Amino acid sequence: MAFRVLRFLNDLKNEKSIKQNYTKYISKQYLMNNSYPIKCYKIWWEEKPEIGEYVGSTKQKLSVRMVNHRQSAKKNQSGKIYDAMRSYGGAFKYVLLGEYPVENYEQQRMYEQKWMDELKPALNMIRSYKTVEDHKQEQQRSYLKYRDKRIEDARVYRRKNATYLNEQRRIKYNTLLKNNPEYVVKEKQRQKDNASKYKSNNRQRHQLAREEGTYRCESCNYNAGRIPELQTHLLSLKHQRNTTT
Repeated sequence: MAFRVLRFLNDLKNEKSIKQNYTKYISKQYLMNNSYPIKCYKIWWEEKPEIGEYVGSTKQKLSVRMVNHRQSAKKNQSGKIYDAMRSYGGAFKYVLLGEYPVENYEQQRMYEQKWMDELKPALNMIRSYKTVEDHKQEQQRSYLKYRDKRIEDARVYRRKNATYLNEQRRIKYNTLLKNNPEYVVKEKQRQKDNASKYKSNNRQRHQLAREEGTYRCESCNYNAGRIPELQTHLLSLKHQRNTTT
């Protein structure tokens, strides 16, 4: 009981100092435009410059951040920087590139990306900050890179599961025809109109493709007007006979 009383009196004695320190902390961290300091740094191996560099950012002291990097490497965390630490040891060099006030994590990443664009470090695996335009370009590159593979995988899947897919389509069609026959009639007419419209709008383009041999099968001396026609021909008995003989 006496200990609690003495502790209470001591707290009252230091109340003014506590309030001053707290107010100072609040004004520094939050009232100054809600900003806090971050540090951008670079890691490299002075004796092996061919390894490359790594750029990062942190709110911690640089010495503390380096300790965290070494611990992550010991825990087998993935990443080029940690692979380099495990291979060449933790005796790397690091330097402060700049210290900046930021208001959020996004701004921190922007400063980090600024240094990455300038130094082009080899040990950074991904961009630190991406704009909306960067995301669009990355998605487009990814789509173009794997487009042919996705198309081929879908084609193989349809061939292997043709019976199952046809049965599912038949069940779906019969269910829809039973529950909403008017919709089925309208949908058939819409598809028919779209097909006619497509043929009329692209007749000249397809004819030109046939004349120029844009989609051509050399084995059968056959010119298609569009890719689906050529794909259908490649699956035909005529093409199989010409390629096997």
